[in-house]
Amino acid sequence: MEEGGDSINFLDVTLIKESKHIITDWYRKPAFSGRFKIKIESARICNLHFEENCFEWKWTKPRLINIPRKQIYRLIKNFIPIFNVKLRAKTNN
Repeated sequence: MEEGGDSINFLDVTLIKESKHIITDWYRKPAFSGRFKIKIESARICNLHFEENCFEWKWTKPRLINIPRKQIYRLIKNFIPIFNVKLRAKTNN
């Protein structure tokens, strides 16, 4: 927990006291690079960005003998999102 003046940083939040109000903001460490590490293998994604044919039904492999298999709805490998995706224009600097 970091304190300074009328603000306090706790976990990922900065609490700022302004007169009779408390304002919240995201806190980033000074060494924050602006990049987030995302593990593609285990990332979750919203189905609103894909067509219906981008998914398939798969059976799970139970880890224990007495657990029955389940059927899950999975994104087909190597499909990319196409709906509601905001792309940044490339800038030539």
